[in-house]
Amino acid sequence: LIGWETNNQYVVKNSLGQQVFFAAEESNFCTRMVCGSVRSFLLHIQDNMGQE
Repeated sequence: LIGWETNNQYVVKNSLGQQVFFAAEESNFCTRMVCGSVRSFLLHIQDNMGQE
């Protein structure tokens, strides 16, 4: 959707291209829409076993 901010998600890979971590942003919709790239957020990082 155009103009709709969602929580960002990232896959962290090693030099072989294998996934080693998954990171997901936790933030408020209003904060994302009003503050954009200067917003605060919590970043959850999990390993391949789902451990944070």
